[in-house]
Amino acid sequence: MRIMLCDDIKSIREYFEKIINQQEDMEVIYGAASGQEAVEYLAGAGELPDIILMDIQMEDEKAGITATRQIHERYPQIKILMLTIHENDDLLIEAYLAGAVDYIVKDTSPGIICSTLRNAYENENFIGTIIREKTREKLDKDKLMEASMVFVINKMFKLTSSEWRILQQLYEGKKRREIAKTEYLSEETVKLHIRHILRKLEFSSSREMVEYLKKMKLLDYYNWE
Repeated sequence: MRIMLCDDIKSIREYFEKIINQQEDMEVIYGAASGQEAVEYLAGAGELPDIILMDIQMEDEKAGITATRQIHERYPQIKILMLTIHENDDLLIEAYLAGAVDYIVKDTSPGIICSTLRNAYENENFIGTIIREKTREKLDKDKLMEASMVFVINKMFKLTSSEWRILQQLYEGKKRREIAKTEYLSEETVKLHIRHILRKLEFSSSREMVEYLKKMKLLDYYNWE
């Protein structure tokens, strides 16, 4: 199998080249020092690699992902495996969505490096198990968060105008005493309103509710008035 290396650190390219070239069924055909160089090399290459080992962070922190996307669009037959120092789930998922099929941690043993390359090469529709699971978990979490947000938005439409004003002030970090003064209400009445808001939105405490709303940025993105 023909393998192309892409890493901005020469010693790392040399390390992988030594491991790969010691195998009877593998050879390194080119080593690029940046994602852009990899893209440019392929544009004029007479013989394309079967596999590219692509560092994630080179000329910028996502250069390898950018190059992966460009290469996958033009040469979908090339299998791209990401090289990484540590398993950053968000970056690996982004790389997978850009077209990468698996990843290799740089300090992985030579045996695992070679077996990973062979698995990718020998299986036509290969997608690494771990990267597939990470992506599925991420997408499942996003779907759950989206569903939760829609649920809360629908509940927010049931708030009265007074409850909505109080919710906004809680979101801004105001205490019951401050809200009571602003709304010309007693603290007990404000407390009652807050209890109604919590029940309608189905939260157990004001703190939990405000933390959720801030995380989802619901009051930043929507004008409810």
